[in-house]
Amino acid sequence: MSVRKFWDIDRSPVVLLVDGDGGDDDPCDSLELTLRSETDYCVETAGDATAALDRLDRRPAVECLWISATPSDSTRLELVDAAADRDSALSIVFAPTDGDGNEWIAGKATAAGATDYVPAAASTEERVERLDVAVDRAIDRRHDAEKRSVLDAMLSGLEVSMYAKDEQARHVLFAEIEDGLDPEKVFGKTDPEAYHGYHSDHEAIYEEDLEIIEEGTRIEKRLEPSADTDQWMQTTKVPWIEDGTTRGLVGITFEVSEFKRRENELIRQIARLQQIPDYVEHDLTNPLSIAQGYFEMARAGDEDALDAVEESLDRMAVLLDDFHSLATQELDSASTRRPLRFIPLVEEVWEYVATEGATLELDVPPETMVVADESQFRPLLKNLMGNAVEHGSATSRSRSRSPGSVADGRSTSTVTVSVGHTEGGFYVEDDGPGIPEAERKDIFEQGYTTSADGTGLGLAIVQESARLHDWDVSAAAGELGGARFEVSNCMVGTPLNSTPTGRTFELTESVDVGDVVVPGTASGRDGTYRVTGAGDNIWGLVNEFHFFHTVVEDGVRIQGRLVDLERASEWSKAGFMIRSGLEEDAAYGFVGRNVKGDPDVNWRCEPAEPGHNHQIEGLRDRYEWFRIDRLGDQVSCSISVDGEHWQFVDRRTVALDERVAVGIAVCSVASGESIETRFEDVSVVELSE
Repeated sequence: MSVRKFWDIDRSPVVLLVDGDGGDDDPCDSLELTLRSETDYCVETAGDATAALDRLDRRPAVECLWISATPSDSTRLELVDAAADRDSALSIVFAPTDGDGNEWIAGKATAAGATDYVPAAASTEERVERLDVAVDRAIDRRHDAEKRSVLDAMLSGLEVSMYAKDEQARHVLFAEIEDGLDPEKVFGKTDPEAYHGYHSDHEAIYEEDLEIIEEGTRIEKRLEPSADTDQWMQTTKVPWIEDGTTRGLVGITFEVSEFKRRENELIRQIARLQQIPDYVEHDLTNPLSIAQGYFEMARAGDEDALDAVEESLDRMAVLLDDFHSLATQELDSASTRRPLRFIPLVEEVWEYVATEGATLELDVPPETMVVADESQFRPLLKNLMGNAVEHGSATSRSRSRSPGSVADGRSTSTVTVSVGHTEGGFYVEDDGPGIPEAERKDIFEQGYTTSADGTGLGLAIVQESARLHDWDVSAAAGELGGARFEVSNCMVGTPLNSTPTGRTFELTESVDVGDVVVPGTASGRDGTYRVTGAGDNIWGLVNEFHFFHTVVEDGVRIQGRLVDLERASEWSKAGFMIRSGLEEDAAYGFVGRNVKGDPDVNWRCEPAEPGHNHQIEGLRDRYEWFRIDRLGDQVSCSISVDGEHWQFVDRRTVALDERVAVGIAVCSVASGESIETRFEDVSVVELSE
């Protein structure tokens, strides 16, 4: 018998012989001699059951336990039972020493756990053959058990999405990863069944799985963005084939968002840097030649020519500023977002881009705030309003490339630029000629311009600034007849104009919203509470959390300080919520923070719609105080460092009934794990207009 390999360790299989006390002609003695002389097995012996069990408890593991016994020796049957409990991979061969009671003893041995029975009449050669088979089976079982142990360790310890699905694309193995679904809840379900409410592309994935299983196709390292988040995933899926038959598929999916984000940043940065020399050469040549030409005219005595020189130099300064913004925007992309006063920023930027004859109209309440990174928000405003001034003029500003048409270069233009705010966004529009509908998607591409003086960089900068804020920007027809640029998915608006009436409410009801695996709890009094909660998330179609609340009619405010927040995942969160009801699909507004310390705002403005999440990242101060107000269908959120000076952050129209549930919401964002939070100075008060 050759040496058998167990993973990376070469050793001989171990055979343990238990003497049957059958005298000098005991078949076990003859078997031992043959095994030692003709095989490479490591042969060991034990005189009784106690010695055999002691050996089974030591390493290396025994592959075959060969038990010789007289039919009347009940201790050998007890040994079979005990050995089977010790090692499920062990082969146990029961071999009586005489022929009496064979059928009875065979049945008893098999019932106790023996894997084979060798009658007393068997020859030594037959016994060796049966032992070889028993050893091979034990090795196979041990290998299978070791492979399963390694697989279990990979599924639970590597934090990588690995899975196997059967011939109907139902999950049979699923990795246990942080913030992932519970493997027990996923087992036996297809993607549409398991992921309903989590992402919108589960039906397409299911169809793809069936194609892999039925057609034998493969997917190798495919990169793709998630349908509902900004994550990028790399997926490999191949058929699961056993003995030539397709049993299903196996797959592995990595999140590569950070690598993809950095790759895209570098590609965009390189592309911009490669294009800038062409822009510089093209766009600076014209104003430079104009300045040089008019400078010669001024030197010859034409004093008015200096105005054209100054205008050309100003034009070059603007171009250089655009080049700098485009080249450095990604390098400066570390976000520091905070609530900013909207109107002062617009007015400051307007002073920079406005020309003679240009008028600014503000359709924005004075107290409007926007949560943004000021260093990235200013270039967005500057280029949106500058584009409106440049392209929205009633008289097109043209300039010859030679100094011979100075009058055209100084022509006066008129344009009205309107800036206003919408639900979750704002707009900039003009009363100019507008943008043809067919061109509205192209205008954000670098280099796109319809002006002889244009760089084609301004709207590309706008799109990059919006992307860095996770905002959306689009072009449309304006109400003034010209172009309208809409920026959406922002935190922008005005706080509610409300007054506390003095009437207060107590939080009294503790309930889990949604299909929460681990029940939550709430305790405390007089504004100090400890609340625990589990749940998959408060986001999208998922609404699973613990809610400590009360029911209030009409206007209401809840505020307080979130002191302690345990971590179960990087997205664990807690805060204050107002919702239309306790149903999982109810409309709601939420403000609080996550375990990273970032304020977190969540909205579901209509029942059963996906919820949307906004995080305020990069704040210099730590915000622990949160407040949410409701008047009618208007809900606003505010944050504070000290509980006295409040910063408004967002306001939305939410479909609420007269009666609403208001309280503390806690979500671990880890289905099977609960977190504990502590709130202080919590108050619930009635509001009136």
